Amino acid sequence: DRYDVAERVFRDALALPVDGLAMIEYMIQRDLGDTTLVRGDLTAALECYTRASTLAQEIGDPYEQASVYGKSAAVLERMNRFDEAIALYERARDRYADINRDSGLRSAIVVAPNLAGTSDMAVSINYVERRLEGVRTKRATEVALAALPLGPVAFTRNSAPLSARVVGGVV
Repeated sequence: DRYDVAERVFRDALALPVDGLAMIEYMIQRDLGDTTLVRGDLTAALECYTRASTLAQEIGDPYEQASVYGKSAAVLERMNRFDEAIALYERARDRYADINRDSGLRSAIVVAPNLAGTSDMAVSINYVERRLEGVRTKRATEVALAALPLGPVAFTRNSAPLSARVVGGVV
């Protein structure tokens, strides 16, 4: 399918020598992460986003740093790694807020320079705040379920419990 082709192209591009062009490697890693995420390979997506995060810091682009924090957090959320997701969503939110406050940071945006003149990151901040609220709710639900006197309960995404001990006739 088209995602197989895209993944092959991105991996081929990463195999090319690109000495000194961290921005290009960043964009390839970011886009490969997006592609592997769409294909459902969460581990590969997280690996790509982790590498992209390092490169975004290397090139010093604050917007891309915030963006890749958010992408990594979304993957961690899907992996039910809620505490890690919360930490990265908070980093994304804080970075967007820094950009919003500091015109010097806006001028450091290099991957998408059209954002350099953007004086308001409110849309990005609000989006991350909504994601944070959602993952905190999931985390609280996980904690509440773990506290129930049901014994071990194994859940899979979008399914009912796989196993539970009956307590007082209620599962």
